[in-house]
Amino acid sequence: MGQRLESSSLDLCITTTFERTRKTACIALGGRDVKRVIEPLLNDPVLGALEGFDVDRHRDWLEQHAWDQAPAGGESQLEAISRFVAGWRRVLERREKAIVVIGHAFPISFALTLASGEEPALRRRYDEEVELAQLMTLDVVALDKGLRRAQTALTDLSITRSP
Repeated sequence: MGQRLESSSLDLCITTTFERTRKTACIALGGRDVKRVIEPLLNDPVLGALEGFDVDRHRDWLEQHAWDQAPAGGESQLEAISRFVAGWRRVLERREKAIVVIGHAFPISFALTLASGEEPALRRRYDEEVELAQLMTLDVVALDKGLRRAQTALTDLSITRSP
């Protein structure tokens, strides 16, 4: 990733609150003077009682529970997806033109899926392949459209679930 970023002119680097993303940013930027900000809305899902278990256990738990159910001490899938929509929206609203986001596989897979235009925007699994420490490019116009579709679906879902 660092070699690919070397030749890129960057205005901003966004990481999450997780130390591993900030350390990766330091390595990837190689001491370059690039403004950095932390975007907590792009943090990994809060897993609560599932923290520390492998991803398959989390996926199994999700498949056995409703979208709005959360593991003890964690957040529901709907809460995580709503947070990702807000976080990626904040990224798109930034004034800087050349932005690198160093984040986690699930929020990045979510963004890649939305930018692909695949339906439905809301789904139980986001399976876009995200390899560790790989640089990926997102089409901001496509991501914006995907975020709008996801927000509409979230709004429709909350209206449906209202008493």
